[in-house]
Amino acid sequence: MNRPQRILIFVLFFVGGLLFIIALFVFLALQSLNTGVREQATARVETVSVAEFAALPDEDAYPASVTVAPDGTVYTASYVTGAVWAISPVDGTVTEVNGTRAALGSVTGLAAAPDGTLYVVDQLNPDVRAAGGSVRRITGLPNAPVISDFANINDAQGFVEPEAITLDADGYVYVSDRGRGEVWRFNPDGSNEVLWWSAPVVIAETQPAPNGLAYDAIHDALIVTDTISNAVYRVAMEDGSTTTLYLHGGRAGSPGFDGVTVTPEGHIYVTLLEGRSVALLNENDDAQTPGTLTIIASPFRGPSDIEITSVPTPRFYVTNFDQVSLVIPGVRPQLPFAIDVIYPAAIP
Repeated sequence: MNRPQRILIFVLFFVGGLLFIIALFVFLALQSLNTGVREQATARVETVSVAEFAALPDEDAYPASVTVAPDGTVYTASYVTGAVWAISPVDGTVTEVNGTRAALGSVTGLAAAPDGTLYVVDQLNPDVRAAGGSVRRITGLPNAPVISDFANINDAQGFVEPEAITLDADGYVYVSDRGRGEVWRFNPDGSNEVLWWSAPVVIAETQPAPNGLAYDAIHDALIVTDTISNAVYRVAMEDGSTTTLYLHGGRAGSPGFDGVTVTPEGHIYVTLLEGRSVALLNENDDAQTPGTLTIIASPFRGPSDIEITSVPTPRFYVTNFDQVSLVIPGVRPQLPFAIDVIYPAAIP
């Protein structure tokens, strides 16, 4: 063989070997991620127990949010199909809410009002690269659901990446938008949208991403989590003044805050999406020193939301979103998708 032929053969062998090594690495990586073994979260403190509460019927359920109606009915929904499910608090029976699969696109947030009305954040498109969204409202539950438009941001940008939704004591509705780095407020009838709060920039040249929302009745404030800044804030209803309850800073093992709920006594529980855990946020007496976290249960399969209820007994519901397969080709979710329940011996 002449020299050019030898070089060509060398290159082909080199490139072929490199591609084989890459393919083998990808294969082994996917094998390790797709174990087929379904993980079930367990208690990390002696004061709670953890169990699967309800398995969802679809292989593309991807439950990103959870809320509880006054009668104890649990509602969750699919990020991929828009289907909303009502779950019995007694035996975990799952029933799809009629019309939701056709009317909704991608559900990222749910909130149940005292009158049983269900508010839904619809991101419209489950493609993680897509932008846009709307807030819908479902009345007539459980037997005769009526789905209607409720609210939008009526500026040139509109909703970009709406995430969570909650109501305050007066019925005002609040929606976080990760893409805008903001929380918006709407009147109880959906009118008069107001930019209520902008998340502070705590990491230079990085836009914050407020996501989880919960109303804190004890302090008459909203609790807001930020998954990019790894921070938790308390924002006063009266004047919007902001207290940093937790800031992870440059420490290793970022929690990736997502869902949040507040007990009637004002204690805050958060989901750690990156940490795959649920934690109690311990506030410090010194307002200049953000608090600490106590892990109470793990590992969940993408704990994107949490909700507390006292009906029929005190408990927390946690979603297993298992969202990794939405962004990494070849990774399969651990089926079935499920809502877990944490039973506390006593909620502090």
